[in-house]
This record gives sequence, C-alpha cells and structure tokens, in this order.
Amino acid sequence: MSTKKIYYSLLLAILIPFSIFSQETEKEINASIEEVRIHLQGAEIIRTASVTLPRGKHKIIFTGLSPKMNPSSIQVSTEGGDVNILSTTSQINFMKKREQSNPAIQILQDSLVIVSDALQALQDREMAFAQEKKLLESNQVLSGKEKAVDFQQLKLAAAFYRERFLEINQQFSKIKKERKSVISKKNNLQQQLNELNAHDRPSSEIYLSLNSSRTATTTFRLRYVVQGAGWSPIYDLTVSNLNQPIKIKYRALAFNDTGVDWEEVKLVLSTADVNQNATFPVLNPWYIQENIPQAYGIGQGRLNAIQNSNVYIQQERMQKDFPNNQPNNQFVFQEIEISELSNDFEIALPYSIPADRKPYSIMVNEKELKANYQHYSVPKMDKDAFLLGQVVGWEELDLMPGPMNIYYDKSFIGMAQLDTRNLSDTLNLSLGRDPKVLVKRTKVKELTKKQFLQGKKKMTSTYRVTVKNNRNQPIDFELLDQIPISNNKEIDVNVKEISGAQYYENTGKLKWDFKLQPGESKTIEFSFSITYPKGKEIKIDKKRKMVAPRYF
Repeated sequence: MSTKKIYYSLLLAILIPFSIFSQETEKEINASIEEVRIHLQGAEIIRTASVTLPRGKHKIIFTGLSPKMNPSSIQVSTEGGDVNILSTTSQINFMKKREQSNPAIQILQDSLVIVSDALQALQDREMAFAQEKKLLESNQVLSGKEKAVDFQQLKLAAAFYRERFLEINQQFSKIKKERKSVISKKNNLQQQLNELNAHDRPSSEIYLSLNSSRTATTTFRLRYVVQGAGWSPIYDLTVSNLNQPIKIKYRALAFNDTGVDWEEVKLVLSTADVNQNATFPVLNPWYIQENIPQAYGIGQGRLNAIQNSNVYIQQERMQKDFPNNQPNNQFVFQEIEISELSNDFEIALPYSIPADRKPYSIMVNEKELKANYQHYSVPKMDKDAFLLGQVVGWEELDLMPGPMNIYYDKSFIGMAQLDTRNLSDTLNLSLGRDPKVLVKRTKVKELTKKQFLQGKKKMTSTYRVTVKNNRNQPIDFELLDQIPISNNKEIDVNVKEISGAQYYENTGKLKWDFKLQPGESKTIEFSFSITYPKGKEIKIDKKRKMVAPRYF
C-alpha cells in the first residue's frame, strides 16, 4: 500500500468517530409532575423523567409545560449517568398545542357532527317542500280558453290543492320548530366545546443542551414557578354541645389556571413568597404600634356588643358552603396579614386539580380544641343571647385570616370571618344566637315616675331583665346594660338599684355574671333617677336610624 493511501486511511479513521461523537441528537420528553407546591399566589412545579442517553451530545426538549412558566425560575438537576449540562433555555411553542386528554372533547365533536347532519336534513326537507309548493302554484290552470270548466274536476282539484297546501304549510311549521331545537342544541354543544378548547393553549418547552460521557440512564428533575395558581384557607368549626371540645377542620380552596391539569400529584400548601430569591434576609427596625381591635357583631354589620371576638358572623341566613357546591370561577386576590415565618402544609393524599380556574377543597388538618363557653347578652340593643367560645391551643394550627363555616348543635349557623390580627393566648369565637336561652327586657311602669321638686324635675326609671335557660345543661351568662351618664352640670344622674352588678362609673356600664341551671330563670332590676331644671327637656331613650319607604 502506498504512503498516500495509508495517510488517507488514518485520516478517515480519526475523523469518522469524531464526527459521530460531535453530532447532537434531539429527543422530546414529557416529564411527569411529581409535586406541586401551591403558594398563596403562584405555584412551584416539580417534574421528573428518566431517559437512557448514549455517549455524545444531546438536545433534550421537555414538552407540554405551562405557558405561564417563569423562565428565570427554571432549575434542572440530574441523577445517574455522567451528564454535563451545557445550556438551558425555554420558549413558548404556539404551533404545537399541548396534548388533550379529555375524552369529553371527542364526544362533543362527534355530537356536533350528528347535530349538523340533522340540521342539513331539515334544510333538505324544507327545500323539497318549497319546490313542491312552487310546482303546484304554477300548475293551477284546469282548462283552456275555449274549453268549459268541468265543475266536478274543479271540485276535486280544489280539494287536492287545499289539502296539499295545508300539509306543506304544516311541514314548514314542523321544520321551523325542529330547526329551532336543533340550533339550540348545537349552540350548547359548541359552547361546551369552546370552554374545553379554551384550555388548549400554547405550551412552554425547556431545551437542554448536554453532553453524556457514557451510555447510561439519567433522571432529570425540573423545578420552575408558574403563575395562575393559588390557595386560601377556609375553616369548618363544629360545636356538638357545651360539654365537648370544639372541632376545627382546616381546609384550603385551591385553583389551577396554569394551562396544565394536575392529576394525582403530591400537594404542598405554602405561605412562603413564591418569588423569593437567594438574597439573604435583612432585619429592619421593629416598631410596636397600638392595635385597636374592630368590634363586630351579628347580622347587620358592626355592633359594639361583642368586643373581643376574633370570629364574627357575617350573616345568619342559611347559605351554601363553598366546598360542597363549588362557586363560579370569578375571584380576585386580596391582601392579608400572616406570620413572618412561612409554613408548609404537606397533604397526605394525592390530589387532582384540573386547569379550569375553579376552586377545589383540600383537607389540611383537623383538630379538637378545649373550649370554655359563655352566653352573652346586651338586651338593650338586641333581644337575643349570643354564645361565645374561648379556645386555647389554637397556635398549633397556624391559622390565617379566612372564612369559617360554623355548625352548632347539628345546625348550620352561618358563614363567619376569622380575624387573626388580634389573637392572644385565647381565641374568642362568636357562635351566633342561641334560641334556647331567652332574654326579656322591660320598663317597669309602676316604678317609673316623674316628680317636681323646687323648680326641678326628677325622673325615675326602672328596668327589669329576665333570663331563662331552656337548655338541658347549666350555662355561664354575662349580661350587660347601662346607666346614663351626664356631661351637663345641671343634669344629675343618681344610681338607685343595680342588683349586685359591677358598675363602671365612667362609662355607665352594668355587668352581671351568673350561672343558670337547666330550666332556671333569673330576674334583675336596676333603676336610676335624673334630676334637671324645670324649664329643660331631656331625651333619655336612644333611637336608631333606619331607612323605610315613604308613600306620602
């Protein structure tokens, strides 16, 4: 062999393996979702996929990802093999839609074809009858100009035309009614199909350029942040009777609007900021401010009756609970106050949440907490007694502000709002009105009188309050009322009888604390007198302002 041939043979032996090694192969991978960490706003998706890579350079494309993915949040790690990741990029593929796994779409498409065929058949029938009617209308001449009319034939022809025109017009009416029904069915099917196809959005893709030094199976782990997801807390509070602890179910309402369904995935609910980065935290000055709690009452907005309740009833009429009857998918984000230290709640069972923007209920935790119960009434402002619960040990639940469904004595009381801003060691709950405890406040007429004393008037008022416990167990009761106070030197208020109440002179408040046995009643009387100049008029009774219709 000549020297020249040997040279070219050696050159080919060197270049061919190098060319094969340097050629980059492309492979598409659909990584499955292993875990979803839902934050209050946004979510973190963790996907995994295993693939066998031969020795050489490769371009891996992870497909079917959310179009709402944040490219700057992408993290890729590998396990197994000997892989060196050269670059990571991402883009949205507008040409390639994500795979549609919903069989309902095919069913709707098939139904639309059937309905469209039925609509076309109606149109063909209508056209045939229209042509027949036109033919009959153009052939109504029964004789020539010189030939007499045969009245028997005319009678038969008239009957034929009348009967046939009637049948054709009836067919037109029938077709019109059938067409209206078919068009309505077609529109409904098309609307359902449009709603399902709305999720068939463009998908994101992650591109990896890597080098594998040997043939091996490598597991890829993707982690990235998406928008279009979130969760908020909701609570179920159940009080069976006053001798048992309170049961609190901590649940979450989570939604998925990422464009990708989550099917049987591990869920973690987090209160951390989904956009947190690697920057270390910096402490700022901690200023103490006065916390002025809001006073919330029952039913009509705010009421100063329940001063220290952390849970207040928004309305007492019966209403549907969110989780059992999913609300519509219209919602907004709101700002809430939570602890500086974030919490993660790992959900024990896998969940499926479709990307339909609807809220889905997720069980987080369930606890029984010790509680003390007390009845509370301000009969001057409201004739009903309210049940309050004082709960200890709530700190372990890591509660956040949120709505609460309250159930008491096997009845749904209403929807409440948990306010965690003013929480202390004890969580105060307003459990609504208790119809089994009766409170009646009356003005005692025979002990109410007016007197004239040396140029002055003296008015004496006496009130009687009766409380009855119709429950089959003893209750603790707190009763509040008040004595008027004067800010005028010419008007003097004198307390005469308060039946053992605690009297707060600066505010005029009267407070009674007592226990009532089952079926027991207690009557309390208090009286006061007001002395003022004879020429003055005073207003004792406080009035409420309401809105009512006016007809004249």
